[in-house]
Amino acid sequence: MGQLVGGVCFGWLPERIGRVSTIRSTTAIYAVLSLVCAASWNYSSLLLFRVLLGGEVPVVAAYINELAKAKTRGRFFLLNEQTYSAGRLVAALLGVWVVTHFGWRYLFRVGALPALMVVFLRRSLPEFPRWLASQGRFDEAGDVVREMELQTREPRPPTRAVDPTRAHKTLDWKELFRGVHRIRTATTWIIWFAAFLLLNGLSYRVPTLYTTVYRLPLETALRYGLVWSVARFAGCIAVTFLIEWTGQRSWDILACLACLYLWFWSVPPARAVVVLTSVTLFFANSIAMVVLLHTPEIYPTRIRAFATSMAAVWLRVASIIAPLRAGFAVARSSLSMVFLVFGLTAWFAAFVARCTVETKGRLLEGIAP
Repeated sequence: MGQLVGGVCFGWLPERIGRVSTIRSTTAIYAVLSLVCAASWNYSSLLLFRVLLGGEVPVVAAYINELAKAKTRGRFFLLNEQTYSAGRLVAALLGVWVVTHFGWRYLFRVGALPALMVVFLRRSLPEFPRWLASQGRFDEAGDVVREMELQTREPRPPTRAVDPTRAHKTLDWKELFRGVHRIRTATTWIIWFAAFLLLNGLSYRVPTLYTTVYRLPLETALRYGLVWSVARFAGCIAVTFLIEWTGQRSWDILACLACLYLWFWSVPPARAVVVLTSVTLFFANSIAMVVLLHTPEIYPTRIRAFATSMAAVWLRVASIIAPLRAGFAVARSSLSMVFLVFGLTAWFAAFVARCTVETKGRLLEGIAP
Protein backbone atom coordinates (compact mmCIF):
# COMPACT_ATOMS: atom_id res chain seq x y z
CA MET A 1 0.00 0.00 0.00
CA GLY A 2 2.90 2.33 0.73
CA GLN A 3 4.37 1.69 -2.70
CA LEU A 4 0.98 2.28 -4.35
CA VAL A 5 0.43 5.64 -2.63
CA GLY A 6 4.04 6.66 -3.22
CA GLY A 7 3.79 5.91 -6.92
CA VAL A 8 0.62 7.97 -7.29
CA CYS A 9 1.80 10.92 -5.20
CA PHE A 10 5.37 11.18 -6.46
CA GLY A 11 5.00 9.96 -10.05
CA TRP A 12 5.08 13.57 -11.26
CA LEU A 13 8.41 14.31 -9.57
CA PRO A 14 10.76 13.19 -12.42
CA GLU A 15 8.96 15.48 -14.86
CA ARG A 16 9.21 18.41 -12.46
CA ILE A 17 12.77 18.22 -11.10
CA GLY A 18 14.43 15.77 -13.51
CA ARG A 19 15.35 12.10 -13.59
CA VAL A 20 18.70 12.24 -11.80
CA SER A 21 17.45 14.65 -9.13
CA THR A 22 14.55 12.29 -8.41
CA ILE A 23 16.87 9.30 -8.14
CA ARG A 24 19.10 11.20 -5.72
CA SER A 25 16.16 12.45 -3.65
CA THR A 26 14.39 9.10 -3.33
CA THR A 27 17.66 7.35 -2.49
CA ALA A 28 18.37 9.85 0.28
CA ILE A 29 14.81 9.65 1.64
CA TYR A 30 14.97 5.86 1.59
CA ALA A 31 18.21 5.89 3.58
CA VAL A 32 16.81 8.25 6.22
CA LEU A 33 13.59 6.27 6.62
CA SER A 34 15.58 3.06 6.89
CA LEU A 35 17.37 4.54 9.92
CA VAL A 36 14.01 5.62 11.31
CA CYS A 37 12.77 2.02 10.97
CA ALA A 38 15.82 0.85 12.91
CA ALA A 39 14.83 3.23 15.74
CA SER A 40 11.18 2.09 15.91
CA TRP A 41 9.95 1.26 19.42
CA ASN A 42 7.09 -1.18 18.74
CA TYR A 43 5.27 -3.04 16.00
CA SER A 44 2.93 -0.17 15.13
CA SER A 45 5.74 2.35 14.70
CA LEU A 46 7.75 -0.09 12.58
CA LEU A 47 4.71 -0.75 10.39
CA LEU A 48 4.12 2.97 9.86
CA PHE A 49 7.77 3.70 9.00
CA ARG A 50 7.94 0.66 6.73
CA VAL A 51 4.90 1.88 4.79
CA LEU A 52 6.55 5.28 4.31
CA LEU A 53 9.72 3.50 3.16
CA GLY A 54 7.84 2.17 0.13
CA GLY A 55 7.17 5.53 -1.51
CA GLU A 56 9.55 5.29 -4.47
CA VAL A 57 8.95 5.70 -8.19
CA PRO A 58 10.43 3.60 -11.05
CA VAL A 59 12.24 6.53 -12.68
CA VAL A 60 15.37 4.49 -13.42
CA ALA A 61 13.51 2.58 -16.14
CA ALA A 62 12.70 5.79 -18.00
CA TYR A 63 16.21 7.17 -17.54
CA ILE A 64 18.01 4.09 -18.91
CA ASN A 65 15.65 3.87 -21.89
CA GLU A 66 16.29 7.50 -22.76
CA LEU A 67 20.08 7.17 -22.86
CA ALA A 68 20.39 3.74 -24.52
CA LYS A 69 21.02 3.17 -28.23
CA ALA A 70 17.96 2.22 -30.25
CA LYS A 71 19.47 -0.94 -31.79
CA THR A 72 20.54 -2.45 -28.47
CA ARG A 73 18.17 -0.70 -26.08
CA GLY A 74 16.30 -3.88 -25.09
CA ARG A 75 19.38 -5.92 -24.26
CA PHE A 76 21.11 -2.99 -22.54
CA PHE A 77 18.10 -2.29 -20.34
CA LEU A 78 17.50 -5.91 -19.41
CA LEU A 79 21.17 -6.50 -18.64
CA ASN A 80 20.99 -3.56 -16.29
CA GLU A 81 17.91 -5.08 -14.66
CA GLN A 82 19.98 -8.14 -13.74
CA THR A 83 21.59 -5.97 -11.08
CA TYR A 84 18.17 -5.86 -9.41
CA SER A 85 18.02 -9.68 -9.35
CA ALA A 86 21.56 -9.78 -7.99
CA GLY A 87 20.67 -7.19 -5.37
CA ARG A 88 17.70 -9.24 -4.18
CA LEU A 89 19.91 -12.32 -3.85
CA VAL A 90 22.59 -10.43 -1.93
CA ALA A 91 19.94 -8.82 0.29
CA ALA A 92 18.47 -12.23 1.14
CA LEU A 93 21.85 -13.71 2.02
CA LEU A 94 22.96 -10.59 3.90
CA GLY A 95 19.65 -10.42 5.74
CA VAL A 96 20.02 -13.94 7.13
CA TRP A 97 23.57 -13.25 8.34
CA VAL A 98 22.90 -9.79 9.81
CA VAL A 99 19.68 -10.73 11.61
CA THR A 100 21.08 -13.92 13.13
CA HIS A 101 24.30 -12.26 14.31
CA PHE A 102 23.28 -8.70 15.18
CA GLY A 103 19.47 -8.44 15.18
CA TRP A 104 16.87 -6.99 12.84
CA ARG A 105 17.63 -3.33 13.64
CA TYR A 106 21.04 -3.65 12.02
CA LEU A 107 19.40 -4.79 8.79
CA PHE A 108 17.68 -1.40 8.50
CA ARG A 109 20.94 0.34 9.34
CA VAL A 110 22.59 -1.45 6.44
CA GLY A 111 19.67 -0.22 4.33
CA ALA A 112 20.85 3.35 4.94
CA LEU A 113 24.20 2.78 3.21
CA PRO A 114 22.86 3.72 -0.26
CA ALA A 115 22.87 7.32 0.97
CA LEU A 116 26.58 7.28 0.12
CA MET A 117 25.56 6.91 -3.54
CA VAL A 118 23.93 10.34 -3.61
CA VAL A 119 27.28 12.13 -4.00
CA PHE A 120 28.35 9.69 -6.71
CA LEU A 121 25.07 10.09 -8.61
CA ARG A 122 25.38 13.87 -8.58
CA ARG A 123 28.83 13.81 -10.14
CA SER A 124 28.56 10.85 -12.51
CA LEU A 125 25.08 10.78 -14.09
CA PRO A 126 24.07 13.41 -16.65
CA GLU A 127 20.50 14.62 -16.80
CA PHE A 128 18.62 13.56 -19.92
CA PRO A 129 19.30 16.36 -22.46
CA ARG A 130 15.89 16.23 -24.10
CA TRP A 131 14.23 16.78 -20.71
CA LEU A 132 16.57 19.72 -20.06
CA ALA A 133 15.59 21.20 -23.41
CA SER A 134 11.89 20.70 -22.66
CA GLN A 135 12.43 22.84 -19.55
CA GLY A 136 14.10 25.62 -21.54
CA ARG A 137 17.59 24.74 -20.22
CA PHE A 138 19.14 24.58 -23.69
CA ASP A 139 22.70 25.43 -22.66
CA GLU A 140 22.80 22.58 -20.13
CA ALA A 141 21.29 20.20 -22.69
CA GLY A 142 23.94 21.16 -25.23
CA ASP A 143 26.73 20.59 -22.69
CA VAL A 144 25.43 17.09 -21.90
CA VAL A 145 25.18 16.15 -25.58
CA ARG A 146 28.69 17.41 -26.33
CA GLU A 147 30.09 15.46 -23.38
CA MET A 148 28.34 12.29 -24.56
CA GLU A 149 29.71 12.74 -28.09
CA LEU A 150 33.23 13.17 -26.75
CA GLN A 151 32.95 9.96 -24.75
CA THR A 152 31.46 7.84 -27.54
CA ARG A 153 33.29 9.48 -30.48
CA GLU A 154 30.30 8.72 -32.65
CA PRO A 155 28.36 11.13 -34.88
CA ARG A 156 25.05 12.32 -33.55
CA PRO A 157 22.13 10.38 -35.10
CA PRO A 158 19.44 12.38 -36.87
CA THR A 159 16.65 13.20 -34.40
CA ARG A 160 13.68 15.47 -34.28
CA ALA A 161 14.52 18.83 -32.74
CA VAL A 162 12.84 19.83 -29.50
CA ASP A 163 10.08 22.36 -30.04
CA PRO A 164 10.99 25.46 -27.95
CA THR A 165 7.29 26.26 -27.57
CA ARG A 166 6.93 23.16 -25.39
CA ALA A 167 9.50 24.39 -22.89
CA HIS A 168 8.22 24.72 -19.33
CA LYS A 169 5.04 22.86 -20.29
CA THR A 170 3.08 21.75 -17.22
CA LEU A 171 2.59 18.04 -16.79
CA ASP A 172 -0.89 17.04 -17.93
CA TRP A 173 -1.94 13.61 -16.65
CA LYS A 174 -4.90 13.59 -19.04
CA GLU A 175 -2.46 13.14 -21.92
CA LEU A 176 -2.21 9.46 -20.92
CA PHE A 177 -5.75 9.02 -22.23
CA ARG A 178 -5.62 11.11 -25.41
CA GLY A 179 -4.91 10.14 -29.00
CA VAL A 180 -2.65 7.15 -29.54
CA HIS A 181 -1.77 7.15 -25.85
CA ARG A 182 -5.26 5.96 -24.94
CA ILE A 183 -4.75 2.46 -26.36
CA ARG A 184 -1.12 2.32 -25.25
CA THR A 185 -2.03 3.17 -21.68
CA ALA A 186 -4.86 0.63 -21.51
CA THR A 187 -2.86 -2.27 -22.95
CA THR A 188 0.23 -1.48 -20.88
CA TRP A 189 -1.69 -1.25 -17.63
CA ILE A 190 -3.41 -4.59 -18.30
CA ILE A 191 -0.11 -6.34 -18.98
CA TRP A 192 1.47 -4.79 -15.87
CA PHE A 193 -1.41 -6.05 -13.76
CA ALA A 194 -1.48 -9.52 -15.33
CA ALA A 195 2.28 -10.06 -15.15
CA PHE A 196 2.55 -9.19 -11.48
CA LEU A 197 -0.68 -10.96 -10.56
CA LEU A 198 0.94 -14.13 -11.89
CA LEU A 199 4.35 -13.43 -10.41
CA ASN A 200 3.24 -12.36 -6.96
CA GLY A 201 0.37 -14.79 -6.70
CA LEU A 202 2.65 -17.73 -7.31
CA SER A 203 5.65 -16.41 -5.39
CA TYR A 204 3.80 -15.32 -2.24
CA ARG A 205 0.91 -17.75 -1.87
CA VAL A 206 1.82 -21.09 -3.43
CA PRO A 207 4.89 -21.72 -1.18
CA THR A 208 2.58 -21.79 1.85
CA LEU A 209 0.54 -24.53 0.16
CA TYR A 210 3.44 -26.95 0.53
CA THR A 211 3.21 -26.82 4.32
CA THR A 212 -0.58 -26.37 4.63
CA VAL A 213 -2.23 -28.38 1.82
CA TYR A 214 0.53 -30.92 1.15
CA ARG A 215 1.91 -31.08 4.72
CA LEU A 216 5.49 -31.17 3.47
CA PRO A 217 8.44 -30.61 5.84
CA LEU A 218 9.75 -27.06 5.91
CA GLU A 219 13.10 -28.18 4.49
CA THR A 220 11.39 -29.69 1.44
CA ALA A 221 9.28 -26.57 0.92
CA LEU A 222 12.42 -24.42 1.01
CA ARG A 223 14.11 -26.63 -1.59
CA TYR A 224 11.10 -26.25 -3.87
CA GLY A 225 11.34 -22.49 -3.35
CA LEU A 226 14.95 -22.58 -4.48
CA VAL A 227 13.86 -24.27 -7.72
CA TRP A 228 11.48 -21.37 -8.32
CA SER A 229 14.21 -18.83 -7.69
CA VAL A 230 16.39 -20.51 -10.29
CA ALA A 231 13.49 -20.57 -12.77
CA ARG A 232 12.81 -16.86 -12.28
CA PHE A 233 16.46 -15.97 -12.76
CA ALA A 234 16.65 -18.18 -15.86
CA GLY A 235 13.70 -16.29 -17.31
CA CYS A 236 15.58 -13.02 -16.78
CA ILE A 237 18.66 -14.32 -18.57
CA ALA A 238 16.69 -15.80 -21.48
CA VAL A 239 14.71 -12.65 -22.25
CA THR A 240 17.84 -10.50 -21.96
CA PHE A 241 19.59 -12.28 -24.82
CA LEU A 242 16.53 -13.03 -26.96
CA ILE A 243 14.63 -9.74 -26.80
CA GLU A 244 16.55 -8.13 -29.68
CA TRP A 245 15.66 -11.11 -31.86
CA THR A 246 12.01 -11.67 -30.89
CA GLY A 247 10.94 -8.12 -30.12
CA GLN A 248 8.78 -7.05 -27.20
CA ARG A 249 5.36 -7.93 -28.60
CA SER A 250 6.22 -11.43 -29.79
CA TRP A 251 7.90 -12.29 -26.51
CA ASP A 252 4.91 -11.11 -24.47
CA ILE A 253 2.49 -13.21 -26.53
CA LEU A 254 4.71 -16.30 -26.39
CA ALA A 255 5.37 -15.97 -22.68
CA CYS A 256 1.70 -15.50 -21.78
CA LEU A 257 0.59 -18.49 -23.85
CA ALA A 258 3.38 -20.63 -22.38
CA CYS A 259 2.15 -20.19 -18.80
CA LEU A 260 1.03 -23.66 -17.80
CA TYR A 261 -1.51 -24.34 -15.06
CA LEU A 262 -2.97 -27.23 -13.14
CA TRP A 263 -6.64 -26.36 -12.96
CA PHE A 264 -7.71 -29.75 -14.37
CA TRP A 265 -6.61 -31.39 -11.08
CA SER A 266 -8.62 -30.77 -7.93
CA VAL A 267 -5.46 -31.35 -5.90
CA PRO A 268 -2.45 -31.64 -8.24
CA PRO A 269 0.59 -33.63 -7.06
CA ALA A 270 3.21 -31.53 -5.28
CA ARG A 271 5.93 -32.32 -7.83
CA ALA A 272 3.64 -31.35 -10.68
CA VAL A 273 3.04 -28.02 -8.95
CA VAL A 274 6.80 -27.48 -8.65
CA VAL A 275 7.56 -28.28 -12.30
CA LEU A 276 4.71 -26.41 -13.96
CA THR A 277 4.78 -23.37 -11.72
CA SER A 278 8.55 -23.16 -12.32
CA VAL A 279 7.82 -22.97 -16.04
CA THR A 280 5.22 -20.30 -15.36
CA LEU A 281 7.56 -18.26 -13.17
CA PHE A 282 10.23 -18.50 -15.87
CA PHE A 283 7.92 -16.72 -18.31
CA ALA A 284 6.04 -14.52 -15.83
CA ASN A 285 9.26 -12.95 -14.58
CA SER A 286 10.36 -12.27 -18.13
CA ILE A 287 7.02 -10.59 -18.91
CA ALA A 288 7.47 -8.35 -15.88
CA MET A 289 10.90 -7.28 -17.15
CA VAL A 290 9.72 -6.70 -20.71
CA VAL A 291 6.79 -4.52 -19.69
CA LEU A 292 9.16 -2.43 -17.58
CA LEU A 293 11.32 -2.01 -20.67
CA HIS A 294 8.40 -1.30 -22.98
CA THR A 295 6.47 1.28 -20.95
CA PRO A 296 9.00 4.15 -21.10
CA GLU A 297 9.50 3.55 -24.82
CA ILE A 298 5.94 4.35 -25.88
CA TYR A 299 5.56 7.79 -24.26
CA PRO A 300 7.18 11.14 -25.14
CA THR A 301 9.79 12.78 -22.92
CA ARG A 302 7.35 15.21 -21.32
CA ILE A 303 5.35 12.40 -19.64
CA ARG A 304 7.65 9.36 -19.91
CA ALA A 305 8.69 9.00 -16.27
CA PHE A 306 5.22 9.95 -15.01
CA ALA A 307 3.55 7.39 -17.29
CA THR A 308 5.94 4.68 -16.12
CA SER A 309 5.16 5.49 -12.49
CA MET A 310 1.42 5.36 -13.13
CA ALA A 311 1.75 2.00 -14.91
CA ALA A 312 3.75 0.66 -11.96
CA VAL A 313 0.78 1.46 -9.74
CA TRP A 314 -0.86 -1.64 -11.21
CA LEU A 315 2.14 -3.64 -10.04
CA ARG A 316 1.24 -2.56 -6.50
CA VAL A 317 -2.45 -3.34 -7.00
CA ALA A 318 -1.60 -6.82 -8.30
CA SER A 319 0.80 -7.37 -5.40
CA ILE A 320 -2.04 -6.63 -2.97
CA ILE A 321 -4.74 -8.66 -4.73
CA ALA A 322 -2.79 -11.76 -5.80
CA PRO A 323 -2.03 -13.35 -2.41
CA LEU A 324 -5.47 -12.45 -1.04
CA ARG A 325 -7.27 -13.84 -4.10
CA ALA A 326 -5.29 -17.07 -4.01
CA GLY A 327 -5.88 -17.53 -0.28
CA PHE A 328 -9.61 -16.86 -0.65
CA ALA A 329 -9.88 -19.38 -3.51
CA VAL A 330 -8.14 -22.11 -1.53
CA ALA A 331 -10.29 -21.50 1.55
CA ARG A 332 -13.66 -21.24 -0.25
CA SER A 333 -13.32 -23.50 -3.29
CA SER A 334 -10.32 -25.58 -4.35
CA LEU A 335 -6.67 -25.39 -5.26
CA SER A 336 -7.52 -25.89 -8.93
CA MET A 337 -9.49 -22.61 -8.91
CA VAL A 338 -6.29 -20.74 -8.03
CA PHE A 339 -4.53 -22.04 -11.10
CA LEU A 340 -7.60 -21.52 -13.28
CA VAL A 341 -7.71 -17.82 -12.40
CA PHE A 342 -3.98 -17.40 -13.08
CA GLY A 343 -4.27 -19.32 -16.36
CA LEU A 344 -7.14 -17.20 -17.66
CA THR A 345 -5.21 -14.07 -16.66
CA ALA A 346 -2.19 -15.16 -18.68
CA TRP A 347 -4.20 -15.96 -21.78
CA PHE A 348 -6.09 -12.67 -21.61
CA ALA A 349 -2.76 -10.84 -21.35
CA ALA A 350 -1.59 -12.67 -24.49
CA PHE A 351 -4.63 -11.36 -26.36
CA VAL A 352 -3.98 -7.80 -25.16
CA ALA A 353 -0.29 -8.03 -26.08
CA ARG A 354 -1.30 -8.33 -29.74
CA CYS A 355 -2.43 -4.69 -29.59
CA THR A 356 0.84 -3.27 -28.25
CA VAL A 357 3.37 -1.28 -30.28
CA GLU A 358 6.52 -3.06 -31.44
CA THR A 359 9.54 -0.94 -30.49
CA LYS A 360 12.47 -3.13 -31.52
CA GLY A 361 15.30 -1.07 -33.05
CA ARG A 362 13.28 2.17 -33.22
CA LEU A 363 14.31 5.59 -31.88
CA LEU A 364 12.22 6.85 -29.01
CA GLU A 365 11.38 10.01 -30.97
CA GLY A 366 9.86 7.84 -33.70
CA ILE A 367 7.77 5.74 -31.32
CA ALA A 368 6.17 8.43 -29.19
CA PRO A 369 4.67 11.54 -30.84
